[in-house]
Amino acid sequence: MAYSEDSLQFYAAKRFHDACQKTVWFHPANGEKRDKITATKLKKMGVRSGVADFILLCRGLPIAVELKTTTGRQSENQKGFQAAWEAAGGVYVIVRAPEEIDGLIFRFLLD
Repeated sequence: MAYSEDSLQFYAAKRFHDACQKTVWFHPANGEKRDKITATKLKKMGVRSGVADFILLCRGLPIAVELKTTTGRQSENQKGFQAAWEAAGGVYVIVRAPEEIDGLIFRFLLD
């Protein structure tokens, strides 16, 4: 079954909310269309294109989670963020289905 990025976002947020009592996690609200003035202001404030959909910190391990549809591909900015994140010692994971989100929770023992 194919899932939209929005449906994966909603599922991931619910699962992280339910499962992660000690893990710090959040969704950086970098998406959606904005007017030019707001976009310029946010860029000056440090908003960065390509940031992963979720950032998690579990027992000192930084994890970036990018959600994609089954056919979705990373943008060049997303690839650049992934390279920088991994060079800094973080783990970067691309997720394409709800069961992969559940697997992520299990794999990293998110609590």
